[in-house]
Amino acid sequence: MDRFSWHGFLFAPISLSESLREKINCSPKWRPWQERFPGQEAEQIEDMRKFLIAPIREKIFPLCESSPCSRKTLVMERVEGGLPWFPERNGQLATIQWVDLLILDTFSLLIFKLSADQQQDQQLGTEDLYSLNRKLPAWFKRHPGDDIAHWRTAETDKTTLKDWVEKKLFGFSEKEGGEAFGDTDWFGHSLPMASFVGSPNQSEVIPDEHFINLLVGAPHGNRTYDLCAAEIQRVSTEHVFQVYNNWLLGDLNNRILFYAAKEGSRSLIINIEKHYIYALASVFYQKIMLIHFLEEFIKTKIYDKNKKSLRYSIVQFRKQYSFGKISTYYIGEKIYEFFMKIDNIGEINDKITKEISKSDDYENINLRRKEGNYLFFFASFAAILLPVSTVGTIFSVQEKYLFVFPSKFWTSTLALTAVFIVWLIWLKFFLRKQK
Repeated sequence: MDRFSWHGFLFAPISLSESLREKINCSPKWRPWQERFPGQEAEQIEDMRKFLIAPIREKIFPLCESSPCSRKTLVMERVEGGLPWFPERNGQLATIQWVDLLILDTFSLLIFKLSADQQQDQQLGTEDLYSLNRKLPAWFKRHPGDDIAHWRTAETDKTTLKDWVEKKLFGFSEKEGGEAFGDTDWFGHSLPMASFVGSPNQSEVIPDEHFINLLVGAPHGNRTYDLCAAEIQRVSTEHVFQVYNNWLLGDLNNRILFYAAKEGSRSLIINIEKHYIYALASVFYQKIMLIHFLEEFIKTKIYDKNKKSLRYSIVQFRKQYSFGKISTYYIGEKIYEFFMKIDNIGEINDKITKEISKSDDYENINLRRKEGNYLFFFASFAAILLPVSTVGTIFSVQEKYLFVFPSKFWTSTLALTAVFIVWLIWLKFFLRKQK
């Protein structure tokens, strides 16, 4: 029977208000992320930081706690009731190894590192692997009657990962939980998951049947989920990245799969955990923010004054997070480009640019209308005064007669003025109908 090694990473978007951030900062459960590397802190941290270019490095791996962006690691011994595990039959199919909280400017990311049960030497059978791959990322219910994946803790046999995070990990009230996760479903009902799957029986890998089934999240042995030949070809061509013969990478619908042969598996696992997941986290954050901006543009009326502040926020975000290059490593940069392409970051950026262009066009039209109204006002004012000076000149009226009323001068002047006003009013409505 085939046996597979497995490691996984879950990414949970979370919206933290200032009060929630302060609550986390004061909690003894959360410590600076560097404390996850005791004994070899300086060397490990420096190696991880070197993977990213300087601007994004300070956000993903901040060294200063007072910076706007921070990162915390969970002190697992301080979690009430212990950490949950993902059960299968009577055993522990997957356990949490560490949890980091990446606190960024607007939204934040919870990152969970998981691995297969230590008692099975981190080896899974085909059925267990497929079950884990399909069920583990479940987060929101797809419909009211949906029975999503359940986890176990020392205190309960049945909880969801989302409930455990809200109640045990953070201790949120119902209101705080709504604030944190109520508007963070950009990835649908399941969390993005990056998995490493290693097969000790292979020296080279290709997009085979196991790879395709795991990438699409198909259940084991259910032929109704079999893809047609054309779809298999499309997935293998458009959603796979491969440089070396001994491992390849797939990305489809927020399910990321590193599929490896025996040779080189250990070094790949290390690189995934230390480097590649942070390129992925950067792409996820960009996608979250860009979709957020797009939603705000749709909700905000085109003439709303908040559009100006929204546009400023977009400009600032692009300066700080939208980089054409992110990694100092060649393979790391190629993987980042692959993630960017699959998540359509360029297309979403283009949509936002079009929305900004529409808003600019409206503002320009509105500005021209205001300019036209000002010109019309001054023209009207001049038209009203013009008859007085014109008639006064024609009749050579002495200045003293300008202040005598009624007189032939004022009768003629007011008549001409009335004609001009009627003409201007007609012209105004006529031009409006022409538009």
